Amino acid sequence: MKTIYVSSSRGWGIGGIYSYDLDEKGKLLFKEKTEAWSPTYFAKANGKLFALLRDPYKAASPNSAL
Repeated sequence: MKTIYVSSSRGWGIGGIYSYDLDEKGKLLFKEKTEAWSPTYFAKANGKLFALLRDPYKAASPNSAL
């Protein structure tokens, strides 16, 4: 099973990083959403996923995990 990450920023506001599992039949299964302020690019290294935010110093939601 593979994991797919999708970012959504809803313009200049709170968006998030969504993760899905892709099963052997090609079906996407939702895993989780992490709130983030305008996620733009991803990089994966050493088992970690890094996200570049468009404006990381904007006031983010108190529920943001980033």
